[in-house]
Amino acid sequence: MNLKAKKTGLPPGSLIYVGEERSHEIAIQEITFKGSDFIETTITLDKLGKSSLPEGITWYNISGVHDLSIIEQVGSVFNIDKLILEDIMNTGQRPKIDETDQHLFVCMRMAMITKRSHRLDLEQISFIQGENYLITFQEKPGDVFEPVRERLRVSKGKIRNRGTDYLLYALMDIIIDHYITCCDHFNTLIETTDIALQAGPKEIHNKKIREIRSELFNLRSSIVPLREVVGRLQNKDYELVDEKILSYFRDIYDHYQQVMETIEFALVRTNELKEQYFTHLSMKTNRVMQVLTIISTIFIPLTFIAGIYGMNFDNMPELRYEYGYFILLGSMASIGIGLLFLFKKYRWL
Repeated sequence: MNLKAKKTGLPPGSLIYVGEERSHEIAIQEITFKGSDFIETTITLDKLGKSSLPEGITWYNISGVHDLSIIEQVGSVFNIDKLILEDIMNTGQRPKIDETDQHLFVCMRMAMITKRSHRLDLEQISFIQGENYLITFQEKPGDVFEPVRERLRVSKGKIRNRGTDYLLYALMDIIIDHYITCCDHFNTLIETTDIALQAGPKEIHNKKIREIRSELFNLRSSIVPLREVVGRLQNKDYELVDEKILSYFRDIYDHYQQVMETIEFALVRTNELKEQYFTHLSMKTNRVMQVLTIISTIFIPLTFIAGIYGMNFDNMPELRYEYGYFILLGSMASIGIGLLFLFKKYRWL
């Protein structure tokens, strides 16, 4: 049964997983830090919300949203609104931002290029920001957050001395940076396809162009709504976002604009490649038609002569002439060679 269809008609706040079928075990990673103190571990549900550094900042990363009981328990521990939990479990949720009395909720798409197939992999990421904790929900294990984790481990930059709002910024920033990485990947494919087209159009080139365009459209449609989210973060006064952090979100907005411009440019390049492919194909077809036309032009008079002397009339003196056959072959050869020279002169060959 279609998972989206199962949700149809249910009242708001009804928790049901909507997305690809998942069977992996949900893991919870806990990273707690405060100044020089740092703890990184994997915890069980009963340890959730019981940080070893009560006054520190804790980041909980939950790799899976398909288990209703786990999501309900997380919601219960942190008093998360049912409508927000519903959005978290709906992996087709449009990027959005929402604020409650206790939390700031942000939902967006994470993009990666798969190592095996080199295809675009889009996954929903949800953030729950509290006063001294940040929870990230992802659909499956594997993410783009490792550079942020490494910065926390080695205490690089300001991240260990800032609050959950700066951590939220850092994670959103790395996601948007990976949008640029994906765009660079597609631009490389476009350049490679362009070079291959110069050697002559093939159906595999047309297929590749269609695949690139499809991936770019998927990426664009997934991140277009993010403009509203980032715009509100940089302009609106949220209780859990310090005014000093707003400039960082403005920087994210600039990166977002860069991503959109890069995607639009890449789509223009794929249009050019498509036109180039059909232009090459048309030129190749015209070349074939030109050769066939030249062959037809040469053989039309020869066929005409052969047709005349192939008629069964008795009163055809040339048929009884001793050298008639050789004269006729010579005439036909002369016509053919003459036409070839003519085509060569006018550069039709």
